[in-house]
Amino acid sequence: MILSLSIFAFPANFRAEATTITVTKTFTSLSYDGEIRNSEQTYEETRNANEGVVIDDSTWATVGQSYYTTGGKTYYYVFRAFLYFDTSTIPDDAEIVSAILSLSLIHI
Repeated sequence: MILSLSIFAFPANFRAEATTITVTKTFTSLSYDGEIRNSEQTYEETRNANEGVVIDDSTWATVGQSYYTTGGKTYYYVFRAFLYFDTSTIPDDAEIVSAILSLSLIHI
């Protein structure tokens, strides 16, 4: 039998300090991105709607509001985008201290 013993001696005033490890990860949105559109004849109904038409087969999404009048009727539109990021590689106990979201504007 071989026995190995290590003894560490520290001075009486020795203090152990925690070390912070910073890890930076980049996540790119996936093909599940899209938009939800809604249209009603009043702005309040359109803005407050909790459902709409989902469009998720494009490489871009519209965000904003618009309206148009035709035949004496006004139609209001609200466009909301959603982005999906697979963040499953981040440990459940990780502390996220900052996040940056970068978006590209195609046109106004």
